[in-house]
Amino acid sequence: MSAMTTPSLARVFLSYKRNAEPDERLAQQVLRSLSDKGYSVFIDRKLKIGQDWAGEIEAELRESDF
Repeated sequence: MSAMTTPSLARVFLSYKRNAEPDERLAQQVLRSLSDKGYSVFIDRKLKIGQDWAGEIEAELRESDF
């Protein structure tokens, strides 16, 4: 009997314009929808104060499928 594997879902980099509508609202809806389906979604709101945001964003972008 072979082990059943679950295909990994894509990693998504979500880019949007902050503090602008409808971008802000739409980004949250897309984040929620993809996350609920199990996708790994990066959005800059996850960055913490003091992080190297430029380096983190570049690394996330390079590791994303979409």
